Amino acid sequence: MELLIVLDGTDEGVAAVTEALDQSQAAVTSVFDPVILMADGTDETITALNQLGQGVRALSTDAPLDIAPLGLDEDSALVASAWNLRFDPDYQSAKAARPRDGDDWDTSDGCALLDEEDSS
Repeated sequence: MELLIVLDGTDEGVAAVTEALDQSQAAVTSVFDPVILMADGTDETITALNQLGQGVRALSTDAPLDIAPLGLDEDSALVASAWNLRFDPDYQSAKAARPRDGDDWDTSDGCALLDEEDSS
């Protein structure tokens, strides 16, 4: 499962989070310096992060994150807002209706849509 982790920004906290991710065999998928990480992890990862005494200011897996009390800088707030967008019903509908949704991107003919006339 994908995780959004808001770090406390301390060197010790980052080290603790990194260790918890490594121990639970989670994979960091994106880093948005200075305080946001995205990772692919398991329930074990969530448990490890929740048990930390430092390092994690907020953690989200399957729900929007309340970013107002976090005091994030503009760039970090934008990343967290983009995370939250994925839970918006209108966004989910639009994303599900996109052309070739679910198609394999590794195709021999590429992913570009062809006009009906061009496909003959």
